[in-house]
Amino acid sequence: MFRKVLIVTACTFSALAFAATALTATPSHGAEPALDPIMGEFGGTLTLDGATVKAEAKVIADEDHKYRVVLLYPPCDAKAKRIELNGLGKDGSVAVSGDWTGTVTKDALELASKQGGKAEMKRVERKSPTLGQKPPAGAIVLLPFEEGKLANQDHWSNKQWVAEDDGSILTRAGDTKSDKDYGSYKLHVEFRVPFMPAARGQGRGNSGVYQHGRYEIQVLDSFGLTENPGECAAIYGQKPADINVSLPPGQWQTYDIDFTAPKFDASGKLVKGAIITVLHNGVKVHDAVEVKNVTGGAWGQPAKTGPVRLQDHGNPTRFRNIWIVPVGPSARTATIQDQRHHVLAQLTAAKKAIEINPDMLQRITAALPDKAPATPATPRKLLVFTRAKGFVHGSIPVAAKTFELMGKKTGAFKAVASDDLAALEADNLKQFDAVMMDNTTGAIFGPPPAKGRKPSPEEAKGQALLKNLLDFVAGGKGICGVHSATDWSGWDAYGKMMGAQFAQHPYGNIVCKNEDPSNPINAAFDGKEFPFSDEIYVFKDNYNRKDKHILLSIDVEKSKLGQQARKDHDYWVSWVRPYGQGRVFYCSLGHNDGTFADKTVLKHLLAGIQYAMGDLKAKDTP
Repeated sequence: MFRKVLIVTACTFSALAFAATALTATPSHGAEPALDPIMGEFGGTLTLDGATVKAEAKVIADEDHKYRVVLLYPPCDAKAKRIELNGLGKDGSVAVSGDWTGTVTKDALELASKQGGKAEMKRVERKSPTLGQKPPAGAIVLLPFEEGKLANQDHWSNKQWVAEDDGSILTRAGDTKSDKDYGSYKLHVEFRVPFMPAARGQGRGNSGVYQHGRYEIQVLDSFGLTENPGECAAIYGQKPADINVSLPPGQWQTYDIDFTAPKFDASGKLVKGAIITVLHNGVKVHDAVEVKNVTGGAWGQPAKTGPVRLQDHGNPTRFRNIWIVPVGPSARTATIQDQRHHVLAQLTAAKKAIEINPDMLQRITAALPDKAPATPATPRKLLVFTRAKGFVHGSIPVAAKTFELMGKKTGAFKAVASDDLAALEADNLKQFDAVMMDNTTGAIFGPPPAKGRKPSPEEAKGQALLKNLLDFVAGGKGICGVHSATDWSGWDAYGKMMGAQFAQHPYGNIVCKNEDPSNPINAAFDGKEFPFSDEIYVFKDNYNRKDKHILLSIDVEKSKLGQQARKDHDYWVSWVRPYGQGRVFYCSLGHNDGTFADKTVLKHLLAGIQYAMGDLKAKDTP
């Protein structure tokens, strides 16, 4: 039995209690690797230039017995200095090499540097002081927790989330939301990110806790990492946590959130954004932050009320012990109008009763191309298909509006948006020249049929609709896609047509390599590289560039990617390819609303759409 290090209990963030408890065992469901016994936190001293100071270490376990060792001093400090090292595990210990050498075991860390530095630390275990906190008087228990008892999900919309034997629920088959909407409140949530040693970035334990279904507090395995707006406890995409107090994956963590609903004047104009305070594992990481704009993946624009929403991002994240205390008169559940507004926001993207932010609309309008690169052979129509059965991107209506305005201004096409599967009926598709898959996700055509049995009527309908789309393109028409158009599940024939399937999105700021400067679809880039910031997709390794003509890819060296997410280090951003007698154009940009207000991106998208429609001739063979 190891001894708890007393120096760590003196952490300036006294709210963090330390307990010598064992790591939580991995529940059976979810196919996670067993937790790594060396991964974890250590506390002790660090000697540099003859001076000895208090310090801590985070030992991060990766795949293939690789480890990252992060030394931080002083401990528990938002401004701590970092020393990042690498090690390789063998026979129950980690050998650290480089400027610092030494070993890490499950109990202790002993390192020395070439310059005479020294690190001596013992394992510590942290536990959130609010873990297991009971709901106070007046609380509404959204997800009751009792160890060893299956959780009751009556207050949640998605009954496909899995009730685990340990009393938690596991993400499954899309997001879930509370059965009622709330205004201002105090919210307690316990979550557990999975151990995913081979994953990186946003693919490592990703989920989220949305306030009002619109403001995401990120859930991610960010143990030992630096703070940024995409890491755990961030107000996603807008503000990082003030300090990273993430626990290792496999340990239960807490959010305690004070949320004040946004305020509107008599005309409905937003006059004050939502106010958010967050305690992560008992430490305040956001203090009364005003958030005027919704975060990525929001269900609509700011409103007086909304649901608590838990995100399914395809990773086996677990939740338990969730309760809410409504605050003030705005705590009442939504009016009928508010409820209708929210239901519409879920059911449809392009049709939902949400106005595009006027500032964003102005930015889109200013960025639209003045004219099309090719003259349409005949009047063209574009079906903008917005069905999302997995993650629902907040940029869906922004993109739909962009394509509508783009077609009107340039005369290249008329855009019609729909998320109704009936839009893919063969008789309806005949009127269109191309289909734009606008951030579609998940089982787009309905539940895919299981192998080895006769499809159900619903599954057979999905098969027929997919065949309609495949025949539409193969027969000489076009299909385009932005961002999550490749985030499909269960319908392999669709993926083969598009040319890829989403795996993860670990990168944000990149430099795009212009792979075909003479291609008219790339004319927007003037023969140059293209630096850009967005959520950048990486595709599964069973897809490669051999069956497509790459237009843009990530310049790995200039983008300074660091850890590689594909074995071949090949990351495509945009491509074209023939499909039968038809044409496919895809661009992975489009997670952020602002992507659709970038002049260069819009010129590229317009050219790609015209290629898919057959009006712009371009090289499309590998």
